[in-house]
Amino acid sequence: MKNRIHSFIIICLFTIVSSCSLGDNEGELEPQQGFTITQIVNLSSGLSTLEQALQITGLNTTLDGNGAFTLFAPSDIAFQNFLDGRTLSDIPVDDLRQLLLNHIISRTLTTDQLSGIGSGYVNTISSAGPNGSNLSLFFNTSSGFVLNGGPTNGGANIIPELTNSVASNGIVHIVDTVMELPNIETFLVADSDLDSLSDAFNTNGLTTDFISFLSSQGNSAPFTVFIPNNSAFESLLTTLSINELGDLDPDTLESILNYHIIESSNLRSENLNSGLAITTRNGETITIDALNTVVDTGNRSGNIITIDIQTTNGVMHITDIVLLPNLP
Repeated sequence: MKNRIHSFIIICLFTIVSSCSLGDNEGELEPQQGFTITQIVNLSSGLSTLEQALQITGLNTTLDGNGAFTLFAPSDIAFQNFLDGRTLSDIPVDDLRQLLLNHIISRTLTTDQLSGIGSGYVNTISSAGPNGSNLSLFFNTSSGFVLNGGPTNGGANIIPELTNSVASNGIVHIVDTVMELPNIETFLVADSDLDSLSDAFNTNGLTTDFISFLSSQGNSAPFTVFIPNNSAFESLLTTLSINELGDLDPDTLESILNYHIIESSNLRSENLNSGLAITTRNGETITIDALNTVVDTGNRSGNIITIDIQTTNGVMHITDIVLLPNLP
């Protein structure tokens, strides 16, 4: 009952500052009463913990200024679950700041726009990636509005009744969880187009626990990982004349998987210059060719179709090919 009353209060206050109207131009939402994002947060009693957190980190000033932001705003209940008996003062200010920045992107995205795209990656303004790189965020609207795979994966759901509160400097959507900073595993789980690679990493008989390895912040991190999508793995089965990855000798599969991982590097697209030869975890090299293409030892080339998916422990680039090292 308490949670229902709490949600009702949020809805009532959110209705005061949210917009369902359109401007003269199709799809252009009108700002409501000139409120900034910070003012919207301050007006909503169900966002009081977020209000305090923004003040502690100085981000209330950022979200009160000029810009075009989308704030995924954790509710008080979300913060209560996240804090689990702690207080905001128990969290180092820099850590709290990066946590909040991971809920902000520097463009305005309505739920209609998210639905129109369907799924994909956007950059947050958190600089918690290696070398201060901005972290990515994955959204999927096939069943609701799910961020980074939802609460069970360190992500969140946008609460359907509490969306599209339009400010003079952006838009606010309330979410049901405080999102964790993503690592490589976060996106392997969240993005269903990477399921085949996740399955390959979990194949029986491998000596490396790839999921744990790529979740680590240890001495081998950060990682650069070239990530074949599901279609790439389907093509691989044809190329190798096999029915499933389990038909491969585990050592061969492990060599293939290690051939997609570069240790102790965070190679973003601006570093992937034409002609660059990169030594992978299995000791062999891959080569970057012009126009976002990557070439393996057999001179097979594929496209890098999504670049710079940034996490706290490395960067991912999605490819349409499974790269092959020298095979026995």
